[in-house]
Amino acid sequence: MNSNNMNKKMSFKELVREYWLKTSQGSIPYGIGCAWLGRVDNYMEMMDEYVHTLKRAYNLGFRYFDTSAAYGESELTVGEFVKEVPRDSVFLASKSRVPFEEDPVKAADFVKKGLERSLKRMNTSYLDLFQLHDVDTLSHVLVKNGVIDVLLEAKKQGLIRYFGLATRSHNLLEQAARHGAFDTILTYSDYTPIDQSAKWVIDCATDLGVGVINASPLSAGWLTGKNPRERDAENHPESIWRKKIATVFYDFCTKKGVSVLAAALQFPLKNGNIDITLTGPATADEVNSSWNALNTPIPDEFWMEWNEVMDYVRTEGRVCGDDNTL
Repeated sequence: MNSNNMNKKMSFKELVREYWLKTSQGSIPYGIGCAWLGRVDNYMEMMDEYVHTLKRAYNLGFRYFDTSAAYGESELTVGEFVKEVPRDSVFLASKSRVPFEEDPVKAADFVKKGLERSLKRMNTSYLDLFQLHDVDTLSHVLVKNGVIDVLLEAKKQGLIRYFGLATRSHNLLEQAARHGAFDTILTYSDYTPIDQSAKWVIDCATDLGVGVINASPLSAGWLTGKNPRERDAENHPESIWRKKIATVFYDFCTKKGVSVLAAALQFPLKNGNIDITLTGPATADEVNSSWNALNTPIPDEFWMEWNEVMDYVRTEGRVCGDDNTL
């Protein structure tokens, strides 16, 4: 691990700024999520293309790369990419699930071995951030001889710089933020132009000095720029609601002449309590599109008018019309 950075003992919130997207106009708090770079049966045939995608991101100025053991062979993709760039030039994050079907000691051993496996697959002697992934409870994490002891020991040994919690439950994220040992929380799909339900836990973590990572800014694919009407919602209330409000946003952007993708990716930048947002390209072309979208000017009036729409939605609990029109 880089001795200079280790000696500084910087917080995640401080250090991550060094790994924001670099552009000629300055730094943008964005990184790359690697969820789609390894989730195929013919991985070996696709690996070169996946590595090319990450190299393209690197060449455009991205320096933060987040993956997980749950993303198929994505860690291997990152590992191949890491061979081709200076290790200290990138921030590497990965994640491990916690097997709650086991007792806490066995669960802790699972996470320990998972970290060892991630280090090997990613061709690195240390991870900048290691996160517990999609947990439903912290019961096996916070007990004596539980997972947190493994994380603290790994940190002490220099195998990880920081550790955090990456899960959907805002209450669990708050619990982790208030615990005192966690360096970061990662929320996903819940801080976008169409849903800011994670705002309270983002603010809470920031007040406590805990780093905040925002993922899935495209709301699980609803805000890519494609007409949401062309996609079926899943058979549950959240998905049905998101399709409705995403359709309103699509029509609003079209009416204002603003790219949906640009608006969706830039929305989190308006919240200074978010330390970094992750976008998840599947191809080099999508990396290019994301970079262009992040560098597309959007007038302040656009956001003022959209805020009025969202105020109406929050007040009335519904979109403006039965046909999803404004």
